[in-house]
Formats: sequence, structure tokens, C-alpha cells
Amino acid sequence: MSCPDCFKGSAKDGTPTGKLTTLYGKAAYVASPPKTTSQSAIIYLPDAFGFKFINNQLLADTYASIVTIFRVLFVAIPFATKAKPEKAFPGILEFARAVKKDLPVGGKLGVSGFCWGGFSSTMLCLETAAPDSKERLIEAQFCAHPSGLDLPRAIIDAVTTHKVPYSMAAAQEDMMLSLKSVDATEAALRQQAGTGDGENGYNYEIVTYPKCSHGFAVRAKPDSDVETEAAGKACEQAISWFGKWL
Repeated sequence: MSCPDCFKGSAKDGTPTGKLTTLYGKAAYVASPPKTTSQSAIIYLPDAFGFKFINNQLLADTYASIVTIFRVLFVAIPFATKAKPEKAFPGILEFARAVKKDLPVGGKLGVSGFCWGGFSSTMLCLETAAPDSKERLIEAQFCAHPSGLDLPRAIIDAVTTHKVPYSMAAAQEDMMLSLKSVDATEAALRQQAGTGDGENGYNYEIVTYPKCSHGFAVRAKPDSDVETEAAGKACEQAISWFGKWL
């Protein structure tokens, strides 16, 4: 379910450069770089504000322009205040598999999830490219202040099942993802998956941003220089991660 902070924050100034369209039967926002040689794509799973919120569109544009990914596919998620993210997951999985199937040869699929969308971006790491396939669906995952996850189990499974490179930006003052649970997850990961820098084939990172609250990576408080700076660093974290693995 959502939290009050999911519905707080301010809109950014700027003009989105992507386009609204329909992909595989779902409303989506597609951000594409002017020039790229990459055949890869990122699926962007938004927070409660959805894919029409300008902050989400601008962030997707940033990913596309700096990472030079083939395209960033920003899928609409049916959302209600009390919706459980697992109810939307089957449709998101179907969408992701359709995108994966249509990627050019050599193309890789990444996924990013924010707040509510962080549940599905994490769960996609457990999936294969098709029901009868052994190929992993996702090649790299980034999420910021995810909600609805069963920690630490959900992230351990996301990292270890198919060895998907997993990156997370956490807020120190997050009512949906406590610092205690983040610390416990990191400790469990070190025990079961090693250091996260390739040991045993596992790659992961969890970065905690001090004095930040839930939603900062998309909707930094306009009167908070700390959250504004942290939002920029979280964006850099995601771009660096996707640039490394896609």
C-alpha cells in the first residue's frame, strides 16, 4: 500500500522530450536518446504519481540521454491508494517479457522502480525471459526507496536467484523502509552473497542517503538542499549502474 509521503513533493520545471504512446496494450511514456548505438532498454516503474507526472518523465529523459540507452519505457501502473503492488505484478511481468522478446540481438533489459514501483522492479529479478526459458529476464536493476518488500528475503532472492546486478537508493528517514531493515538487509546480503563486487558472481549495492525521506529521488522537497542534492546523486547512482551493466 502507499504511504502519505507518496503523495507529497513538488513538480520540477522542464519540458519532457519523450512521447506518450501505447506499447503491448499498455499506456507508456517512451524516452529515446537523439543518437545511440545501444540495443538495450530500461523499463521505468513509477511511484504513486504515475507516468504522466512531469518529474517521472524528466527523470526517464535523463536516463535516456545520459546512459544513451536505446529507449526508456515508462509503463503505466494501475494504482489506487490501497492497491497492493503484487496485484499489478502479473501485468508488469507480461509487459517486460514482451519488451525483452522484441529487443534486437544483443539488447539487454534493465528496470528501475521508485517507491511503489520498487516492489515490481525487485520481483522482476526473479523471473526468466519466458515461462519455459532459463534465460534471466533482467540484466540490471535499480530502485529508490522501494515499498511493500518482504525484507531482507525479497532483496536476497533478487540478487541470488539469477545473479541480477542490483542497486538500491535508500532514504535514512523512510517510514516505509526503515534504516534498521536496510542495515539488516545489507548484513544478510554480505552473509549470503558476499561483498557485492562480483564475489561468487553476485553484484549489488545499497546506498543510504542521510536526512532524506521517502520519495526524495523523484520528488525532493523544494525547500531542502539536502534532498535536492541527494536526488541528483541517486540519479547518478542509477545511471552509473545501468551504464556498467547494459
